[in-house]
Amino acid sequence: MQSAIKIENISKIYSSGWVRKTSIPALKDVSFEVNPNEIFALIGPNGAGKTTLIKILLGLVHATSGNATILGKPISDHSVRESVGYLPERIHYPPALAPKSFLNILGKLNGLKGAELSTQINKVLELLTISEWKSTALKKFSKGMLQRVGIAQALLHDPQLIFLDEPSDGLDPVGRKELRDHLKNLRDNGKTIFINSHLLSDLELVADRVGIINKGCMIKMGTLQELTKEGESFVVRIRGKFPIHLVGKLKDFTISEDDSSSMVQVPTVSQLNELLDTMKREDLQIESITSKKTSLEDSFLSIIGQMSSL
Repeated sequence: MQSAIKIENISKIYSSGWVRKTSIPALKDVSFEVNPNEIFALIGPNGAGKTTLIKILLGLVHATSGNATILGKPISDHSVRESVGYLPERIHYPPALAPKSFLNILGKLNGLKGAELSTQINKVLELLTISEWKSTALKKFSKGMLQRVGIAQALLHDPQLIFLDEPSDGLDPVGRKELRDHLKNLRDNGKTIFINSHLLSDLELVADRVGIINKGCMIKMGTLQELTKEGESFVVRIRGKFPIHLVGKLKDFTISEDDSSSMVQVPTVSQLNELLDTMKREDLQIESITSKKTSLEDSFLSIIGQMSSL
């Protein structure tokens, strides 16, 4: 299966200073692939190289070394841009234009015209729930409304591959939920989506795979399950309170109680089985057993913290 994006040993070094030039590495031998029809999320601290990588893939910035392909074509092949949509982290809007006029200009730049252009404009305006304001000047829009227009322009020409840099920025909870639904629908209809975002709780609900980048290096990649399974634990809830003599045996675990039940959290399957055997012998009534995993944010902070301590 051909990769939607294939990145091989991409590095980017910036120079600063007039007299004594200083080399600043933004990316260091980054290599990975993005599969077709998946939502891939690239996460990392500020300055990790996320936006630089997207700009290299789009030909807006040239890599110092390395190669990459998009939809099977080298990134130097400008024809691939016809199949790509892009929402930059910061987009500047012409304040006097209305969304319909703005999208009309961008649609023509993307080769759309006539009835097809009108159909696509109406489609994305409705999708992003801004049809009602299609003739209102953009200078009157809130940050969240402008973000909807930005997402609309990225989807306007029905691209096969979509790059979204901080797409949830400025959106309210309703808008973020709608965006997540749109992204999953696009993926289910054969699109590939590459996202940079700091809202890890949102990514956890939509991403198929996640890459973690720090100081220009790709340090970990995997599915959400792979990135969070190390923090998996189990919570056992019983009716009533734990017997006093049993509490002592559970002192190494996390115990909590409410008015009608008690809970104990254990970190491994073997410890869970031992605990269940003990509870059966004590004739305790088990109400539930649930698996508890660390969040993507917890895993991210742990991984970045480990790197910082090295």
